[in-house]
Amino acid sequence: MAVEYLPSVAWSLTIPNTTTLVRASDIQYGVNARNVPDNCTSIIVYNTDGTNAIFVRFGDPALVTAPQMTLLNSTLVPALGSITFSVGVTGARTALTSNAELAVADLFLMAQAGAPVVNVTCIQGRPTANV
Repeated sequence: MAVEYLPSVAWSLTIPNTTTLVRASDIQYGVNARNVPDNCTSIIVYNTDGTNAIFVRFGDPALVTAPQMTLLNSTLVPALGSITFSVGVTGARTALTSNAELAVADLFLMAQAGAPVVNVTCIQGRPTANV
């Protein structure tokens, strides 16, 4: 299946401390914050902080908690580092729940130290017929 790429959407979030779990859609931490769009094929997370790392996890909101944001259960993005999650459009994402229902996954972030600012970019696309 081919994908037609659409304009991306992007926003910045300020992660206030090492104990607050920030959901990417929470406007309290970023004026233009939004849910990961259904037609988002990839999520790019860039840590703009020159000193502090962040923890990142893409998953079911019902299952992600602050104590889980560790090296064992999430991804550590170093200072000035980035990561790209290839998530696929909603219809193509793997079910995240044990009963095979498609959960509405979201992006979660937490600071390892300090109060870093993070840029989130969602590359949008839609499946097209193979040519």
